[in-house]
Amino acid sequence: MVLNTQSLAWPKWSQEQRGRRYIATDYTAQADIAALARAHGCSGERAERPDEIRPALERALAANGRGTPAVVEFPVEELDFYVGFKHFPDKDWEEAPQPAVVG
Repeated sequence: MVLNTQSLAWPKWSQEQRGRRYIATDYTAQADIAALARAHGCSGERAERPDEIRPALERALAANGRGTPAVVEFPVEELDFYVGFKHFPDKDWEEAPQPAVVG
């Protein structure tokens, strides 16, 4: 799985926190991750909508079952990180709020 932010999102997030002065974090050209995977003998596809996720993962698992490595690319918002990542650079990042466990 590739969570593609189409940027260097972690450094960009850090720059976001320091006044939004973005330096060398956005790509001018985007790689076709799925095509690169296929060019290297893997199964490769991109899932852009929520309803595409399960079928893409099922096809990836089926490819794995046939002995073929699989890559599924998911475009994601570049600055939408899991709460734990947002607190990582803080000295007290271990104290970051944790999501509730459902179950």
